[in-house]
Amino acid sequence: MFRPEVSICIPAYNNPDGLKRALESITRQRYRNFEVIITDDSTDDKSHKIAKEFTNSIPRISYSKNIKRAGSPGNWNQATSMARGKYVKVLHHDDWFTEPESLEKFVALVKDCESENVMVFSASKAINPAEKLININKPTHEAVQAFINDQEKLLLANIIGAPSATMYTNLPTLKYDTSLVWLVDVDFYIALIRSGFQIRYTEEALIATTTDASHQVTAEVQDSPKVEFFEYIYLYDKWFPRRKANLRGRISGLNDKYGICKFKDAKELMLPVRQRNQVYKALAINMLKYRIKWLLGR
Repeated sequence: MFRPEVSICIPAYNNPDGLKRALESITRQRYRNFEVIITDDSTDDKSHKIAKEFTNSIPRISYSKNIKRAGSPGNWNQATSMARGKYVKVLHHDDWFTEPESLEKFVALVKDCESENVMVFSASKAINPAEKLININKPTHEAVQAFINDQEKLLLANIIGAPSATMYTNLPTLKYDTSLVWLVDVDFYIALIRSGFQIRYTEEALIATTTDASHQVTAEVQDSPKVEFFEYIYLYDKWFPRRKANLRGRISGLNDKYGICKFKDAKELMLPVRQRNQVYKALAINMLKYRIKWLLGR
């Protein structure tokens, strides 16, 4: 049975125009040893119709509609679980390859690594819905080495970017954490580094990503206090349990951002017990500090 070298996995959701642009960018790729896997969480059949349009130009393309909506990142896992390639190349439905050599350069990058288990990523262009370039996510190699040495830096700034900017060795044990909706990619990158994956990076922008789009999950959860509190505390518990002072600092910053200054405010976030208690603790410490400062200033 033919096994492609790369599996391009596209988790689709209610964006047929974006999916069409992504697939068109795939047809232009010079490198051809790949399969395309589309898993569809959409509420209609528009994405399916788009996929059918490419059955001739992309010979190894498969489409499956989720019977029950998997959500994000469940839909990502649906797509990657079907991958047969040696490497997985996630391409979100609203992202695309910037040039015909993009995939070829991703493959060259992984083959330049010494390790079998690798994750490579490229710089990426952020394009708004009006197709205007907003910025280029292009970290320095020094910044990349810094987060490899200390993954907590990815919680401060995800300089890797969206999963579309990455390609990694296909292992069946790799899954995106479905407890998360916003910091899913950061958690996944930390997991790969902790698993000993070699990280390689190119400053070429091989991918374009859509930003500020109303259909994106990011738009749904951005500046959501419940999401931010939960996910930061969850990830510190998961990966950095001994950095309690750093976690308290993060919570204090979120308290300031969202105006959480009373225990009542924290209760109204409706967080799980573990996360709520962490917010209470940070509030109590801040209140004590303010009280001491007030007494010293009398």
